[in-house]
Amino acid sequence: MSNAVGENNAKRKLAAGELVLCMGVNQMRTPNIAMIAGACGFDAIYIDLEHNPTSLETAAAICVAALGIGITPIARVSSRDAHDATRILDCGAQGVMVPHVSTVADAEAVVESCRYPPHGHRSASGSGPTLGYAARSQGEINSYLNQETLLIAMLETPEAIGNADAIAAVDGIDMLHIGSSDLSTEMGIPGQYNHARMRQAYEATARAARAHGKWMGVGGVREDLEFQTWLLQLGMRYLTGGSDVGYILSAGRADVRRLREVLVLLAARSVMAQPAPPVAEPQPGRVFCEQTITYRIADPSSVPEPYRRFLGPWSDAAWDANTCAALVVTEVQPDGTAAIIYVYGPLGPSTRVSGGVLHGTGIIHDDELRFQNSDGTQFAFRPAIADLVGQMTKPSGQTYRSEFKKTF
Repeated sequence: MSNAVGENNAKRKLAAGELVLCMGVNQMRTPNIAMIAGACGFDAIYIDLEHNPTSLETAAAICVAALGIGITPIARVSSRDAHDATRILDCGAQGVMVPHVSTVADAEAVVESCRYPPHGHRSASGSGPTLGYAARSQGEINSYLNQETLLIAMLETPEAIGNADAIAAVDGIDMLHIGSSDLSTEMGIPGQYNHARMRQAYEATARAARAHGKWMGVGGVREDLEFQTWLLQLGMRYLTGGSDVGYILSAGRADVRRLREVLVLLAARSVMAQPAPPVAEPQPGRVFCEQTITYRIADPSSVPEPYRRFLGPWSDAAWDANTCAALVVTEVQPDGTAAIIYVYGPLGPSTRVSGGVLHGTGIIHDDELRFQNSDGTQFAFRPAIADLVGQMTKPSGQTYRSEFKKTF
């Protein structure tokens, strides 16, 4: 039966041994999300009707939009109730992910409700969105949709993993799909997808799927390419790795963080180019890197608690074989602005390095001290026990790692 709209492209890719990437639709409500998923390169979308308030009418509109551009629309239904699955299949979905399939009886009930006779007892509704409303006999429709509909059993409990082989043997189930969030939660190790017990569950599911000629899918594993590679080596060929909400949050947070960091860097651009301020009640002169300086450290009680550990002299930093540096943080304001003395000079008997003392300000943001000297060299340090650990980056892009140790 030839009908481009009716072809399940994800199922064809799976049959060819290719990887199907599926994007979750959680909060977006307009059909445009199907086009957006396609523009990103996804093969399928799954509309989450289990954890979100999306209506059947909205889900149907998204399915129809996906059908028109070759993106396979799949619905994760809210339960094993037959009506949840069959209504969205009638409205345009080419597959359903059925949650909490833990036994053979659960799997058989899915097939019973979602396949037409002779494989099940799905109610016949005639031609519809998945066939582009093409004029076909009911017999043709039943046979074609049995072939094109993707039935996914979600294994989300230890019981389900124990029954994986028997569930895979159920005729009419196309895929065993591990719901990683629910399974890890049921195991008492929520979110620990790399845990040994979770790995054993993935391996058991892969063996079961392979033994019965079924596909293996995994959901919930995001932003861990090494672990995803391991799953692919196991035989996973269907991955629901991210959703509209997840991608918006990830990209939005990264963009906001970068813009905040730009402001921090701009605030630090004047660092180390200022003349030395007057020093009240200085300590006796101290020698750092063969440079003698005087300074006064603010009373720690006047400094906001998160910034106190930055206060004081830090020395013995070696940038290279010939140069040493020291840093004195004398005061930190409530907004994180830090008063700094930066000292540099020769390391040992070197005659190649001249010394100097620079005064200025830095910025403490997200537990990191940043400043920039007059030649554009940027510095970034974080406290680590009794050290300040970080690096300096030259305008050329060359970086040097260093540790400043607290001196008393």
